[in-house]
Amino acid sequence: MTLVDATWKGEIGNSDWQERVIAKTDAAVVWTKGYIKKTNANKYVKYLKYVLKHKWYVFVECCNRGLIWQGIIHDWSKFMPCEFIPYANNFFGTAEDKKKYRLKMKSAWLHHQNYNPHHWQHWIEYNKNLCRPHPMPPRYAKEMLADWVGAGKVQGNTHPDEVREWYLNNKDDMLLYSGTRAWIESELNINN
Repeated sequence: MTLVDATWKGEIGNSDWQERVIAKTDAAVVWTKGYIKKTNANKYVKYLKYVLKHKWYVFVECCNRGLIWQGIIHDWSKFMPCEFIPYANNFFGTAEDKKKYRLKMKSAWLHHQNYNPHHWQHWIEYNKNLCRPHPMPPRYAKEMLADWVGAGKVQGNTHPDEVREWYLNNKDDMLLYSGTRAWIESELNINN
């Protein structure tokens, strides 16, 4: 038994010390709960849970596709304050929060696309008079598909056809290189 264990169990020292530690710990817990409620910090806790759940589902999908490392580092930028705070306010904040963070949310989304090559927007070349898609390397295309599956699962969509339906509803808004689009549609069993 260590000195700390003996002290904590009251075999050495004063039990008054233990009671003070417990009282301060209880006070800290009460203060933290009050602070979270008062400051609406609960939206950050909710968003953190959401991101971790999303990362888990994407990790599983990435592992199924042989992309273990990408599954681990997927969406790390969402933990950066420039993304985390606007996202939490947009998805879990009040109507006032959403209004206040509207422009920051747009910047956060642009930041996310630029820092994460598994987003098709990352592979768009923008020039003065040109907007052209480039081919996505296969590992990022696979991660993108894993991301779509993970995003669906965290929202409760567990049927495999739901990603396919989502893609069919959104494909016209995606500027994808023809080879990348063909691969995605092949993976989703879409017949042209």
